[in-house]
Amino acid sequence: MNKIEVKKYENYPDGSGGRKTYDMFYLTFQEYLAKYYKTPDLSRWNYINQKFITPLFDGTSWEDYLIFLHEVKPPFMPDKTRKIEFWEQIKNDARFSVELKRFFTFLYSIGFYRSLSFEEWLASTNWMHPWYEDESGHLESIVGLLAYNYSENFLKERLATLNIF
Repeated sequence: MNKIEVKKYENYPDGSGGRKTYDMFYLTFQEYLAKYYKTPDLSRWNYINQKFITPLFDGTSWEDYLIFLHEVKPPFMPDKTRKIEFWEQIKNDARFSVELKRFFTFLYSIGFYRSLSFEEWLASTNWMHPWYEDESGHLESIVGLLAYNYSENFLKERLATLNIF
């Protein structure tokens, strides 16, 4: 979508998907984040973290985690060695909360970044699908998002919609 196409949502009520789309194009990015991500519904993020991410870090045995994955049959399989290797690299990165660092480690362990380095992925403006061109022209890289208030909530909401879950 572009700015002209979303003009049709101008009079949609606050709280509607159309209005949120309109605001994405017509508010400053900081205003948009403040309006929609100051206190967002992160229930999907919390669910994904509880089921798939936290067990990688809370002392759950690898065997128990694999049993759980076998039962729910997700389209991914974390690699324990890759998880440990990446966590060692990122655990002291002050740019991100522990929660995001754990999520990024999970993504690395399942091969999400493919051939991109972590820093290349962070700099990508299409970090949801970094191996495709971003034609919208209005996305921020994760590195760019760090300058904004409420950007962590924005990241959490967006990352929870990755088509791997």
